[in-house]
Amino acid sequence: MGKMRVLWVTASPLGPAARILNMQNAGTSGGWIQTIYEEISRDEIELSFLCFSKKVKEGRVIHNTSDEGENAYCLNMPEMSFGIKPSPKMLHQISDTIQEIKPDIIQIWGTETVAQNAVASCATNIKKVVFIQGLIGIHARYYGGRLDDLGLRMPHTPKEFLVHEIKKRKFVSQVEFEKKEIREAGNVILDNDFSAAYSKSIDEGVGVFEYRLNPNRVFVEYEWSLENCKKHRIFTVFGGGPDKGLHQLLKAVGILKRIYPDIEVFIPGIFNADEKGRLKEDKFLSSYERLLRSLISDLELFDNIYFCGRMNPDGMAKQISNSHCFVNPSIMEVHAGSLREAMLVGIPSISTFCGSVGEFMQEGVTGYLYRYEEHEVLAYKLRKIFDDDDIAQKIGQAARNKMLSFRRENRDSELFSIYKKILGEEK
Repeated sequence: MGKMRVLWVTASPLGPAARILNMQNAGTSGGWIQTIYEEISRDEIELSFLCFSKKVKEGRVIHNTSDEGENAYCLNMPEMSFGIKPSPKMLHQISDTIQEIKPDIIQIWGTETVAQNAVASCATNIKKVVFIQGLIGIHARYYGGRLDDLGLRMPHTPKEFLVHEIKKRKFVSQVEFEKKEIREAGNVILDNDFSAAYSKSIDEGVGVFEYRLNPNRVFVEYEWSLENCKKHRIFTVFGGGPDKGLHQLLKAVGILKRIYPDIEVFIPGIFNADEKGRLKEDKFLSSYERLLRSLISDLELFDNIYFCGRMNPDGMAKQISNSHCFVNPSIMEVHAGSLREAMLVGIPSISTFCGSVGEFMQEGVTGYLYRYEEHEVLAYKLRKIFDDDDIAQKIGQAARNKMLSFRRENRDSELFSIYKKILGEEK
């Protein structure tokens, strides 16, 4: 019997697909996708890739083959990419591409766009499985970070407000398309009970397969120590929108600056910041960046907040190991991948209690938890870490041990086994 032919579908050119198509600038490094790709045995599985991009004209197919013989295809992504039905033309083109690839099984990464939804509806004779990433059905309940409940408001221009409202409505509409995708695929791959509970609530008949996600191996190579970290420095998640909760972290830091004038927050990701790591003038900023800048000004934190730009995994691991504490202030995270990475480095970490976090972080043992709304509690728990070196070291080491125990070896065989079970070749 020959190799199993597997098609991986992503919403944009990520990881191996981006490399094969020479479209590296079209997306990020690929995160989980790249990590899992590097661990798969080519003796058992023959991979192909299908992705989508707004830069590809409607009706066009970009196709390239790697030196290793792997094929990648890129089709058009509509300008409005979520909360809409796939067009007949899109469905037809996807079906033709799948027919050319002739996979035994299709793995769809995520549920957030019309592209992934469309693939689930095509080639009904081919087995499919959705690899759960975010969950729109849960996230829609928290869309926009509930700023009104916190007494905050983003300073929208009329045009920005209109765009925000359209996106919000489309995001809510995407919930039903996500449910449809999961039902039509009939199978999901996930790594936590939180995702399993939601998937089963959609359809009890959905096949649920556990596959634990390992953080990038680079985070094992760095190990946090109190002696080598910068005291009172906080590293956090990238937060381009209010759902990531950076505004709550700023409010907590505003409380702590009275006690620790040297407190710092390093924020990764793409922001409209100058060479000194400060947000630019309002006219250059998005509405959420303007809200952050206003808070930084009101709380007199201009010398305490540093926007450090986009980073690769090695850069992230280095910054985490150099900091005193990691904070995940998001209102919702299904996997909280950045938190897992930080815990693997062994830095003492604090997170909102959301998504699957409670399944791998134990209060006072492997980290500290707080409710998203309660920035005062975040400030208090940061003080626990800043003021007690023994606690900081104990929690950090326990977190690293927990994440090391979570890591699984030979995960490629596990994924292959999942595929065989879906295909009915293995019980």
